[in-house]
Amino acid sequence: MKILSDWGSVRVWESKVEHDLQRHAGPDLQRLLADAQQSAHRRGRGGTASKAQGLADENYSFVLIAHSQGNLFVNSAYDGLRSSHPDTAAGVVHVAPASPTLRGEHLLADIDLVINGLRVQGINSVAANNINLPASKSDLSGHTLVGTYLDAARAAREKINGMVQAVLGKL
Repeated sequence: MKILSDWGSVRVWESKVEHDLQRHAGPDLQRLLADAQQSAHRRGRGGTASKAQGLADENYSFVLIAHSQGNLFVNSAYDGLRSSHPDTAAGVVHVAPASPTLRGEHLLADIDLVINGLRVQGINSVAANNINLPASKSDLSGHTLVGTYLDAARAAREKINGMVQAVLGKL
């Protein structure tokens, strides 16, 4: 299994999530995460979809994890993968999705000022909040992947771990 991510800012985190993903993905995980930021800029929107389809040709399964604007790209990649390889095992985990359409489970904090600010476009312009988190001085926006959603002191980290584990369990 290979893991593709399409986050604007990718950091490999030390947690149970990372350990479990590495165990399932093998040595390719570190390279894919390290290359994700450069590849998103270098190849543009179609890059992730093309890479996923190429890996599906080699019978890989996928857990696609997206944060914020990356959810727009992951939706496109997932749809392309489903269209070209309908039998490929794949799942999506959306973190702070900046999209009203989702391809899997999502996590959106009530304190996320960035995504909740998009609600001015309409009540259904983004997914519903589904976790209450305490505010923190380490991330006043309540939006960053590492500062809010993967913060070891808050419940979102374990929730994301559970979501990833659930997708892995279905592959």
